[in-house]
Amino acid sequence: MKLGDISVNHVNALLSTLDALGGNAKELTQDFNLSAAKLAQPEGRISIPRFMRLGFRAIEQINCPDLGLEMGKQMKLPTLGLTGFLATTSKDIETACTVLAHYERLSGSNSRGQSSFYLENSKGVSRFYSISPYNEYNLFVVDSVLAANKKILETLCGKKQILEHVEVEFSAPSYAKKYEDYFQCPVLFAQERNALIIKQDALNWPMLNHNKNTFLNLQENEVKGIVQDESKATYWGGRKPKDGQILETMTLIEVDRLVRATTKPYPGAFIIRDDKKITIWAGISSNTKRESSVYHELRLLDGFYYATDYQVEGVFLN
Repeated sequence: MKLGDISVNHVNALLSTLDALGGNAKELTQDFNLSAAKLAQPEGRISIPRFMRLGFRAIEQINCPDLGLEMGKQMKLPTLGLTGFLATTSKDIETACTVLAHYERLSGSNSRGQSSFYLENSKGVSRFYSISPYNEYNLFVVDSVLAANKKILETLCGKKQILEHVEVEFSAPSYAKKYEDYFQCPVLFAQERNALIIKQDALNWPMLNHNKNTFLNLQENEVKGIVQDESKATYWGGRKPKDGQILETMTLIEVDRLVRATTKPYPGAFIIRDDKKITIWAGISSNTKRESSVYHELRLLDGFYYATDYQVEGVFLN
């Protein structure tokens, strides 16, 4: 099942943050084959797994595990597209939160769920859905969403101290102290949800650029939900472990794509040799044979593939 996709606006935000922190965004776009034309497409999307791998590589490049929080700090409303402008013209914090959650799918979709906003004990709950299990590839996603929502709300109303507290689903990471430094309120880890809890009195704080006519025009005439025609819906069967097996009859392009698509945090592509399962996380293609005792060599239909990151384990064949 396809996990989902996300607007290239969020990719550009990640790359902009990387550059601002002293990284090399150009190198990353080349490694992930993200051309300037692709990143400039108004309706451009990339898959969520690819976005996660992109973020992980950015974190590695500058050794910044709190990259997601940094992305939130630099969030700009145009990144959200039409949803951002609709929130800008809304009446108050409560309405803006409702808009941000309701129209989230205009800039991304995920089979795991959708963000929501609701009232609980007279306080507002701006909740980001669960993407567990958590690992080094997706912590930054939760960080960036929660941090960005805080920045957006402060920008819209021109005030701070909006939050009562923050709840995070995963356990406290190594950079936990940076959460309270940024959110300026208690941050609770290992909770049942990812959410910003908004103070009761802040819900009615007005937006700086509220415009009733513009808001209604955007909402009623521009933003329209479309019911999916189920007769035209298509479905893709679930992947099975055997789908990741590399065969020596494959081409270099086929193997390269398979390795990239199934690398961490997914199970990985693999080949069976001498009753051993060799899982390949990354590698390089070559039309000619190389002399190397470091890389694991795979001879394919049209050349050689050298695994640069792999692990060998025993396998039982039934």
